[in-house]
Amino acid sequence: MVVLCFASSLQHLCGLEFVQSFCGGEMTGLQVGSMEVEYDPKGEFLERILRGDERVYGHTHVVDVKTAGSCTLIMQTALPCLVASMLLGKGRCSSESKRPRMTSTEPSSGPGLKQTMVIRGGTDVPFAPLVDYIKLVLAPHLLDRFGIELKATVSRRGFFPKGKGEVKVEVGFKSGSEKPPRRGNKASCDERLESRDMDGFRTVIVCGGSDKGFNPQQRKAFARIMDKVARESLAEWIGEGTSFEATTMFDGESLSPGLGVVFAAHMQDGRILGSSTVVNAKGKWQAQLKPCLGELADALRRGSEVDDHLQDQLLVFMALLRGIHGVRCGRPTMHTRTAVELMNRMLVGDGVHFEGLPSDDLGETEAAHIACTSAGCCGEA
Repeated sequence: MVVLCFASSLQHLCGLEFVQSFCGGEMTGLQVGSMEVEYDPKGEFLERILRGDERVYGHTHVVDVKTAGSCTLIMQTALPCLVASMLLGKGRCSSESKRPRMTSTEPSSGPGLKQTMVIRGGTDVPFAPLVDYIKLVLAPHLLDRFGIELKATVSRRGFFPKGKGEVKVEVGFKSGSEKPPRRGNKASCDERLESRDMDGFRTVIVCGGSDKGFNPQQRKAFARIMDKVARESLAEWIGEGTSFEATTMFDGESLSPGLGVVFAAHMQDGRILGSSTVVNAKGKWQAQLKPCLGELADALRRGSEVDDHLQDQLLVFMALLRGIHGVRCGRPTMHTRTAVELMNRMLVGDGVHFEGLPSDDLGETEAAHIACTSAGCCGEA
């Protein structure tokens, strides 16, 4: 298998190095700026699973970017590997194939049912989801759709340029649930949601460094402006019963000053959509917040189940877990299109097929309906 990269950065390399270290195999081209990385898994992942290899189980996995490289992008790379190791660790493989079949997200007991990882780098940096987006948006979707419990705990914020923040990631499966995970299906994917109002709107402001850079008075002023812009941008979805909750977190231990904000819209029908952005504290706040809220408004206007940044993050889990999955989203991003194309090519022999990507652009209120039929195959690669 060949993975093409565009001028890979240290952050990309750290993610790829984790995959090779965790899953085994041989990987070449691991240099900063590399345009091509070649990876041959050699079937070592399943071998490690079967023998309970200590490189997979029994300890905390650590990835240290040593810069402001995004912790959340490293997390996106690692999560499917961690989840696959837990599913395969349950030892439930189909007798019809030497390839393991993902059969359930409801474990009983035993090893491999929880994984822990520590990632050091940028927790809240540009061009990546902020870590509180993972907590407020991604984690609820993983639990609701797949029964996967994801917990992210920040020890220290890492802002650009020094980074060196730290987040502890714990992954497991929810047991004793009153209802099974919502897998979705082609029919429910096509249903139009009836509720348009928000049940609640949650905002998390994160900042760090010294008080000299962004003092308490400035934080309060920023919170007021942010609330005003949010209410104006999302006015058509605010009802009489919509509640607003705002939290400000300040980390005086962060090595670089920084400011970021995460939005999470909780709809009355149970959907959770969000967005996040890093803000230049010395710039015009309203001008920086409006595009972020505009993306959220666009997703709500289309009746999407997920925002643009969550689209591609869910796809690999749809492929891993057996069932007929569906998700309604806005314009498929290039990440989404690339992921669907690759998985349809690579996993066609493993009973995984995606459909529903629109060939043409969507109208302003139209949504894409992406469906996945999966035999629950992880594959040895």
